[in-house]
Amino acid sequence: MLDADYRFLAAAATEGDCQDSSSDFGRRAEATDLEAEFAPPDPDLVAQTPESPDELARVLYGCVNYLAQAAEQISLVLDSVCASGGEAASDPPRRPPRPDRERARPAWPSRAMRPERAGRECARPGPGPGPEPGAADSSAPVVFRTLGTFCVEVDGHPVAASQWRSKKSRDLVKLLLARPGRPIPREEVMNVLWPGEPARELGSRLSVVLSTTRSVLAGGRRCTGPSPLGADRDVVTLDLGVAESDVVSFLEDADRALGSHRRGHSALDELAGAQLRYRGDFLECEPYADWAMPLREHARAQYINVLHALVRQAARARQPVLAIDYALRLLQCDAYDEQAHLWLFRLLRTCGRHGEARRAHANYLTRMREIGVEPAVAAS
Repeated sequence: MLDADYRFLAAAATEGDCQDSSSDFGRRAEATDLEAEFAPPDPDLVAQTPESPDELARVLYGCVNYLAQAAEQISLVLDSVCASGGEAASDPPRRPPRPDRERARPAWPSRAMRPERAGRECARPGPGPGPEPGAADSSAPVVFRTLGTFCVEVDGHPVAASQWRSKKSRDLVKLLLARPGRPIPREEVMNVLWPGEPARELGSRLSVVLSTTRSVLAGGRRCTGPSPLGADRDVVTLDLGVAESDVVSFLEDADRALGSHRRGHSALDELAGAQLRYRGDFLECEPYADWAMPLREHARAQYINVLHALVRQAARARQPVLAIDYALRLLQCDAYDEQAHLWLFRLLRTCGRHGEARRAHANYLTRMREIGVEPAVAAS
């Protein structure tokens, strides 16, 4: 059973990005190289005297990786014994293959998964907010945080609600952030801020809002540098060359990481960094604003693409537990994502977590029935 699961995960790890999955995705694929990924180190290789530091590191990594896999299986057996009241379970998890039975040579891991990075890469991505990505090293005097809770920071300090002095100033900033780098006609801005009111009476109001917003973004002091907020007789703009927007940073990081992934490179570091930047949907505080919807949907779609790539990259890097975490995050975004369901089921079974795998399979069948999709044969 486990060998078949390895073959399934190998196909998932090596396939390209699939934006439009076919109806028979997940059916059994031919084996590629995942069995070798989890195999013990070659005794002949270990016995040889390494000729270089790189060769020594390669040998040591293979040994350490195999021992880690064995330790995980031992932990599963101990959990099974404890759960059964001190007696070994009737169907304990399968232990790793013996070196004399499996001679597959371990593949050299990606740069992202080398031992010096293991502490950071193997950390379980918890659901909590964690440290603010980019907060410590941001050199921009003004930072706009729009993913999740809306917040504006000036010189590293959050702007309090009382400092805005006008809700319209906050709304103006949100509107401009929804169209990063693009000028918006003054008339359109006035229609959003004061819907239904005649434009001829709103010019002076907009001027007051612009002045208030500039003062807030300057930290309440006389501004000596360029303000991110610009306006002329025709348009209003937000210059992100002198400010930072977290949604723009996320999209840039995601584009770079997905590009590396699609070219077949190891991109676990880049993808994980982009994933950490996404702390929630764009402007969650404005769920019904039509002007916020396009960027919100675009950012969310890219986040899902990043998670799909992370599952494949984690499986390729022989980290099934990490891949499980990302598959679960995918299902939090979309409970009907068939790829995520199949990955989760296979990964859990590969790790010997058969009870969780059964529940995941039952949930998959339920979700597919709800939308009238025939379950894939590979999940049976």
